[in-house]
Amino acid sequence: MIVTRNLTPDEATGLGAWTDEEIIAAISQGKSHDGRDLHPIMPSAHYNNMALSDLQSIVAYLRSIPAVENEIAAPDALIPPRDLPPVDESKEVPDPEDAAANGEYLMRGVLPCTDCHTPIDFETGAPMFDLFLGGGQPFEGPWGIVYGGNITPDEETGLGSW
Repeated sequence: MIVTRNLTPDEATGLGAWTDEEIIAAISQGKSHDGRDLHPIMPSAHYNNMALSDLQSIVAYLRSIPAVENEIAAPDALIPPRDLPPVDESKEVPDPEDAAANGEYLMRGVLPCTDCHTPIDFETGAPMFDLFLGGGQPFEGPWGIVYGGNITPDEETGLGSW
């Protein structure tokens, strides 16, 4: 079972005792303040592409919300390690006037769009970048199987005719 963490600034059960740098490492590298790896469902590989200024803004927001005392069960011990690089402090948010560059930054650095819209090679677990955002990733649940859609500009199978 995956249990999500308390992100409020509560000192005992949330992020209140964490430094800003530890929160940024959790978001962008999937590392807890004590060095443990966070569950891989946390899309840190995407957030690792965010500008430091955006990560700092997230930390400021998390510190601004009311603290909630809510003890959470200990995480699963069998979490595979991930080694993501530290945040590239030279990375900046693109000029908002450059809509394509800003959109790419948002889709690759802020929103984990590839998780649903780029199929995964089931043998390696790696994204199939030759089908980048082309859809086809299956998700099975009590509703049946649904597939991430093609969000490329392809006229027949993507968003090109929209």
